[in-house]
Amino acid sequence: MLVDLVQHVPQFLEHLPPVALAQLLASCVLLRERVHEHVTKISCAMDCHDVRVLTTVVWPHLTQLELRCSKTLDVQSVSQLANATHLRLQSLNLSYSKIDSCLAAVLLPVPYPNLKSLYLAGNNLATAMMYLADAHLPLLEELELRDNKLDAQSMVALSRGSWLQLKTLTLAGNTIHSPGMQYLAGAHWPQLEAINLTNTGLSGSAMAMLLCGNWPCLQNLGLNGNYMYRMRNLPEFSQYSSLKHLHLDNSNLDHYSLQQLSKPRWCQLETIDLSNNMIDNLSGLVQASWLAMKGIRLDGNPLAAHAIAQLSQGDWPLLERLYLCRLHLDEAALLHLSKGNWPCLKKLDMCNSEQPLSSEAISHLSDAKWPLLEWLCLTNNGFNKTSVLTELSKADWPLLKTLQISLNNFEPEAVSQLVHAHRPLLESLTVSFKFVNDIVIKSLIKGKWPLLSELLVCTRTSKSHNPFLGWDKQRLQAWQNVEEDCRQMCRDTWHQLESLELPRAQDISAGFRSRIFKTF
Repeated sequence: MLVDLVQHVPQFLEHLPPVALAQLLASCVLLRERVHEHVTKISCAMDCHDVRVLTTVVWPHLTQLELRCSKTLDVQSVSQLANATHLRLQSLNLSYSKIDSCLAAVLLPVPYPNLKSLYLAGNNLATAMMYLADAHLPLLEELELRDNKLDAQSMVALSRGSWLQLKTLTLAGNTIHSPGMQYLAGAHWPQLEAINLTNTGLSGSAMAMLLCGNWPCLQNLGLNGNYMYRMRNLPEFSQYSSLKHLHLDNSNLDHYSLQQLSKPRWCQLETIDLSNNMIDNLSGLVQASWLAMKGIRLDGNPLAAHAIAQLSQGDWPLLERLYLCRLHLDEAALLHLSKGNWPCLKKLDMCNSEQPLSSEAISHLSDAKWPLLEWLCLTNNGFNKTSVLTELSKADWPLLKTLQISLNNFEPEAVSQLVHAHRPLLESLTVSFKFVNDIVIKSLIKGKWPLLSELLVCTRTSKSHNPFLGWDKQRLQAWQNVEEDCRQMCRDTWHQLESLELPRAQDISAGFRSRIFKTF
């Protein structure tokens, strides 16, 4: 039976610790053959004993190894590990495993001829970059060095790495000043496509050094989490003509910074993340030439109606994704938004508005001509009137597949308006009511959504509110009597349903008992 299990469901082997795998190998010849045949990935938490067990067994097809070591490994264990697993290994993850320069000196000199991904985040490798630079990694494509306390000397050594296939480099969480950046920019990585410099304390001079990098294939640049207030050399990043994705969130950018950023032509840029900055005016953004722009994130900026008006006046012929979460949206803002000429818009996220949105605001949204819209999120926007769903049902978005309107304050009667909308392609629906009963579910299953595969109906009306606020003893008892029947009704109605979440009477009852104020 166990042999058959390994043969037909080999994925379960990935979740077993080395000790259990070793026991399987020792049980019988046939089982050992099956385990050897199917174990291609090992991922688990380990200590020195586990490493020794792992290294005493031959894994002829092992290509992925992910170890999480809570205690510092000894040199002997690391030596055994390096020599036992390197031949076919394509991915090695030892992040947050307390690897220091002593252990790196043992681990890295061993050749890894097929290794493509190396993850060493969260260790202490400031003085170990020399071993990494000299390591035999001819096929290395991805290198993760986040949070390693790297310094200028580390950058000197790292820049010597001859990794002609390197495509992704992550240095987030390390402090990189101008001297270190100078060496980093001089590295010869002709295939580099993505570099993550999040929270690296980049100064203006360090940014200038970064611009000297000779990386003709660079597509993804992460500069988020650095202090870039009114940094003048931002426009010069357009010299990376292949750049497609630019991350500038949490960077203290303001209106002036945005004007600087908007000066050049970004011929290939497809996405820009400007969330959680201090931008209150978007005139600079719409004045720029964004010929290929497909996604814009503006979450968490102090943007109000006038800024949304500016955004809507821009020319965005290819824009597909727009994120406007945690903004000061109101009726005027949504009126401007609805007039935006975005013929390719597919995804719109407007969750967590700083003030409640009215049904009048939603009526403007419903008037928008976005024929390709597939994904809409209006979560936690303070809706409390049935008229909101009435207006939303009028929207002509024939391709809508995902609708999220949870964490609002709808009365159960509002469900009748929700099902009026013609959504033939709807696949995912998330909605919340003050409480749920069988009448809500019986009304809900009238929705003509033949492709629905995910349904979440909750009673949590706000992140900060009591999720049991709309319940009392009588409602809870009534729901207990029909809960399972309602679940079955949903499954019988939508044959494509894969994920179904309805309120659980058991959880609601336990929630009442755990609260200091007793509802009943």
